[in-house]
Amino acid sequence: MDISKKRPLARAWFGSLIVLAFTLSSSLLLADYDKGQKLYDEGQFAAANAEWAADGNDGDSRSQLALAINYRTGVGASEDAQKAVYWYTLAAEQGHVRAQTELAYIYSSGDGAPQDAKKSLYWYTLAAEQGDSIGMSNLGFIYQHGLGTPQDGKKAVYWYTLAAEQESFVSQHSLGLIYDKGVGVSVPQDAKKAAYWYTLAAEQGFLDAQVYLGFMYRSGRGVPQNAKKAVYWWTLAAERGNSEAQCSLAWMYSEGEGVPQDAKKAVYWYTLAAEQGFSDAQTNLGFMYDNGEGVPQDGKKAAYWYTLAAKQGDSIAQSNLGYIYFYGRGIGKDFELAYMWGNLAASNGEDSALRDLAAKKLNSDQLANAQKMSSDWVIAHP
Repeated sequence: MDISKKRPLARAWFGSLIVLAFTLSSSLLLADYDKGQKLYDEGQFAAANAEWAADGNDGDSRSQLALAINYRTGVGASEDAQKAVYWYTLAAEQGHVRAQTELAYIYSSGDGAPQDAKKSLYWYTLAAEQGDSIGMSNLGFIYQHGLGTPQDGKKAVYWYTLAAEQESFVSQHSLGLIYDKGVGVSVPQDAKKAAYWYTLAAEQGFLDAQVYLGFMYRSGRGVPQNAKKAVYWWTLAAERGNSEAQCSLAWMYSEGEGVPQDAKKAVYWYTLAAEQGFSDAQTNLGFMYDNGEGVPQDGKKAAYWYTLAAKQGDSIAQSNLGYIYFYGRGIGKDFELAYMWGNLAASNGEDSALRDLAAKKLNSDQLANAQKMSSDWVIAHP
């Protein structure tokens, strides 16, 4: 609405009456809501709910929301999803933004009501049109992925942008992904815009954005190549437990990119990531033990970490594990297992040299068994 327009004189007084009536009504209802809040703060949850129920029946949206939350979480009453949805709906229909976003989430997730993408879209739209960043961000996601509505990249970018401009780091990161990789939408990729939005989200501490921004600085996509800045962003994310950042930071220490080469620090960060199940880190940590880089050489530990990664389908780990069995480094030689892992690695894109070497060490029965082991593994790990 263009607020510079004058309101017609005939409507001015009527408009004032509406505002005055709303203000008086709101003040009275607020006083009633506060009674419930006082009871709640004193730990009298059931009494608070009773007060809010009376106020909610009189039309107070804050009381309706409070009651919805308590029914949803089981505070002062038994958990009751239907009653929660009932009170959320009453508040949402009066334009209460949080009630609208909570109700939209319930219909989106199916947590408390049958999943209904169209109802979720409806309530997020109402919240977004009131300028709510959560509504805007979720509406962007809905249009990005076509949930309850045809997929629409332009609308996704539109709503994400509005939310991002309100400092929604989730929307900032989502825009980064869209411009970086075209995730879910058909908009022109733009590395500079991706870096811009990743940076805003990263500066707010959003871990995924810090990780992606690190990769952009390392490769020089959308920003000048700068290994030190890659290390900076990965360090921030790694220190907060992000396994991909930990693995990436370990690589930088291992190779001496952006930091002085330090094999012990590489092992430290690989270990943290590997313990979280990150297969790349498990493979590289196995390599460090296999070759004695930053740690004493230890074939058993190498085999342990290679095995964890190999079971996740990492072809390099499968190949390295096969060579461990072939040469018996720290564990007994086993040419059948060497063949099996070499065969699996070859089927995943590695060369067939190990498989061919192992095959020469096996008689026909052993080779048949090793081949069966390979096929059984594939069936068990689709």
